[in-house]
Amino acid sequence: TLRVPERLSGGAVAVRRLAGEDPGWAGVLELQEADNLAQERPFLDYRTFAEQRIGEWRSLIGAGRGAWFVVEDAGAVVASLGVIVTDGRARYQAVDVAVSHRRRGIASHLVCAAAEMISAEWPVRQFVIAAVPDDPALGLYEALGFQRAETVHGVFRRPVAGG
Repeated sequence: TLRVPERLSGGAVAVRRLAGEDPGWAGVLELQEADNLAQERPFLDYRTFAEQRIGEWRSLIGAGRGAWFVVEDAGAVVASLGVIVTDGRARYQAVDVAVSHRRRGIASHLVCAAAEMISAEWPVRQFVIAAVPDDPALGLYEALGFQRAETVHGVFRRPVAGG
């Protein structure tokens, strides 16, 4: 069970679910691109990667396997996440908050609101979220009630330039 945060600093936020050809999807891509550029070593062809990944999530959502949620400010997507449900497990996808909107409680609110909306539609036994060991978001997730359960290792090989 997730622990809902008591309050948001800076006022309430509205969580909106994206559906179909919602223009909010473009905002999700922009948010993910901005987050990539803010990294110390950004992934150079990130837009192509993100477009393909968002397309895969949209296919799963279109097939009734989950939902995507956003928070907007002045019409721009400032926070976003997806939840894909498989066999009673709901796994969060790409929890992002714009740098300009961090440390206000928006991510905590969005994670909890998404869990509530997903639980109303799918039979969920467990919520799962993955983070790298040194991710500052780990503290946020643990404060909401997530517990570290396992370590997953992965390998990434950047393409060779010119080949």
